[in-house]
Amino acid sequence: VALASRRELLNLRSPWQQRAIRVACRLATGVVVNSRAAGRDLVGLESGSRRRIEVLPNCIDLHEFEPRLSPGEVRRELGLSPRSIVIGVLGNLRPEKDLETFLLAARGILDAIPSAEFLVIGDGPAGNRLKWLADDLHLSESVHFLSERSDVPDLLAALDVLVMSSYTESFPNAILEAMAMGKPVVATNVGGIPELVEEGQTGFLVPPRDPKAIADRVLHLCRDSARRLQMGRAGRSRVESNFTVQDVTARLEGIYVRSLRERFGSA
Repeated sequence: VALASRRELLNLRSPWQQRAIRVACRLATGVVVNSRAAGRDLVGLESGSRRRIEVLPNCIDLHEFEPRLSPGEVRRELGLSPRSIVIGVLGNLRPEKDLETFLLAARGILDAIPSAEFLVIGDGPAGNRLKWLADDLHLSESVHFLSERSDVPDLLAALDVLVMSSYTESFPNAILEAMAMGKPVVATNVGGIPELVEEGQTGFLVPPRDPKAIADRVLHLCRDSARRLQMGRAGRSRVESNFTVQDVTARLEGIYVRSLRERFGSA
């Protein structure tokens, strides 16, 4: 029994890479995808049957998401005011993350709340271009580029809102991690994100490449601390109920057992 795994959408791959991936998946006993959106990429693979494609979402170990420092301590280390609203993004700084849209949204948020602060947690090929854009938008004093960090739970604990501005995603760990830390999310309604973020419950979904929509939703949360707390608690509960390592591991074991029985029989 051989299972193939897909953890991203095919639109990030070249046509020949897409063909190679489809061939590899066709040769496998079954295919495990981390979102229904990733599964839709492979429609036709099974000649009309959906049995071969199994959705197994990303998961996290909640024990790793217990911050060592208090939010106040983290903010002091970063030079942030304990009273500021802090909005962050987390992930590799790649083109598909569309952090240009996040920075444009940050400009709009800052115009409404001049004391707001922004954290860009991660590193990648788009980093220098994003720093130049932040300078052009006169954001350099409010947007803090933190590069890659090993203290992500502490940084997430210091946020008020996490933003994801990607124009394509399958099932982003950054949102899972923010929800595990009890933070509300404003994210683009693309790929598998709506399978994770419950609109109006754990966060807000917005169209891609729409900085005004991001700014409007973030500002709504900035002005309503009770709603932020409510959404953060709902997000933590959703992770505990659906996306823990223990639960997803058990589901993977079930997929292997089922595949073995189908291949070799119950004996």
